Amino acid sequence: MSNPTGARKPGSTPGPVADDMRVPLVTASLDNRMEIDKSILALSAAGIGLLVTIATTVTLRAGFQQWFAGLAVVAFLTAVISVLFVFKGNVKLIDKMFTGNMSNDRYLAFLDRLVAWSFGVGVVFTCAVAAVRIITPLQTDEVTNEQTTENGLDTRESPNH
Repeated sequence: MSNPTGARKPGSTPGPVADDMRVPLVTASLDNRMEIDKSILALSAAGIGLLVTIATTVTLRAGFQQWFAGLAVVAFLTAVISVLFVFKGNVKLIDKMFTGNMSNDRYLAFLDRLVAWSFGVGVVFTCAVAAVRIITPLQTDEVTNEQTTENGLDTRESPNH
């Protein structure tokens, strides 16, 4: 007995995509991938900016905190550069699609994985920088309370000066 409503039964696999739906689906897929790449590009650039700001305004105390920050910057830079290559590769892929060559591009697939992994590594190392900053006791270059008096006189500036 056939299904008069045309609805699929639960658990059944869909049939092949109709030709009139193929172009909008491919367009939606490409748009989605481009938006993801643009988001990763913006977030990676923001991560680099955050790390540079932290490195220039806050003392990175522990040696491994400096390493974490450096590795995070390298990972984010890798993501940014890889996304730029993905954009260039997408143009070539679209040109191939117009000529009828619908082969998979292993180079773009590799770059997509590289972007995802390098962005993830950058996030992890940035979190490690923050964790080390929180966990290690605060150390400042300013004079501590024990060193505020010299020869019994208070040498600190008062806020009323």
